[in-house]
Amino acid sequence: MVDLLDFHLVKATFFTTGYFCEKNPDLIRSLSKNHEIASHAYHHSEFSEEYFIRSKNILEETSGKLVKAFRMPRFQNVDYNKLSQAGFLFDSSVKPDISAREIQ
Repeated sequence: MVDLLDFHLVKATFFTTGYFCEKNPDLIRSLSKNHEIASHAYHHSEFSEEYFIRSKNILEETSGKLVKAFRMPRFQNVDYNKLSQAGFLFDSSVKPDISAREIQ
């Protein structure tokens, strides 16, 4: 699929967990060459503020690029103040009552 995106010069955002990044750093580095890497927390099924920041740091260190976007797993609530303080610029969390938004 990535080859098809690259062939057609289509840019994509790949939301991934910090844990997945730790287990697959070469894949994340490869994806980050032509695409945006974004955070999907540290674990997909467990969330804490520590994991939230840890994921961003791991993704940035691995990709060598600023991670600007976040997507909360499993319809959990999002604290936009914490996202902003961590340096995220966009939130793409799926909630029945909101859509993707820019963080103020």
